[in-house]
Amino acid sequence: MLKNDAIPIIEKGSGKPLLFLHGFGCSKEFFASQLNYFSRYYRVIAYDLYGFGNNVPAKRPYNLSDYVAEFNKVALRYGERVRIVAHSFGCRVALKSMAESDIIEKAVLCGVAGLKPSFSLKKNLKRNIYKLVKPFFSKQKLEKVFFSSDYNSLDDIMKVTFKLVTNEHLNGQLRKIKSPTLVIFGDKDDQTPPKLAKILTNDIKNCESYIMKDCGHFCFAQKPNEFNNVVREFLI
Repeated sequence: MLKNDAIPIIEKGSGKPLLFLHGFGCSKEFFASQLNYFSRYYRVIAYDLYGFGNNVPAKRPYNLSDYVAEFNKVALRYGERVRIVAHSFGCRVALKSMAESDIIEKAVLCGVAGLKPSFSLKKNLKRNIYKLVKPFFSKQKLEKVFFSSDYNSLDDIMKVTFKLVTNEHLNGQLRKIKSPTLVIFGDKDDQTPPKLAKILTNDIKNCESYIMKDCGHFCFAQKPNEFNNVVREFLI
């Protein structure tokens, strides 16, 4: 593990750079199976995004542009253009970077977060109740009842970060993306449902999709062999 400018990085193998961007609440080690496999063909790089893994403690809240700036800084150390594999929140960073620059040559996006959600009747009801009771209860009590356990486990700075990044939707940026892109979803993913693949393939000019059967949000870890083979074929 190397540390450059206080950003913890894993780097293995040789050849063209292949960067990995993990999801919210995760770390670079989540890609262990991919790092071992792809280091045979690429110079693989995975780092802890700000506020996660060993890239802590967060000293101030980050918005999505801050995460993109951090990614661009890491990526440019390895050449003008890189290839990436991103998961969930990491896909937010990748999509925004691709819409704003040409740093990313090819992208594999798994369990893509960052699009405006279509709320179910149950979620809409919960949102409306939250708005009604908000004036009458403390922030702490409301968060405990209405927010997820993952959110409530964050410190105050990262709670602000969570709100900043999840409130930015990237649907309007997709048509700006020119880089060849592969989106991968698990067919049983209830966090980023596979129906999002249609939006992405319609709006990103050079985009294809692959659905992994009997997999949830972490399909790259559930079926690493299948995932790695599909990704390698795309990246060649």
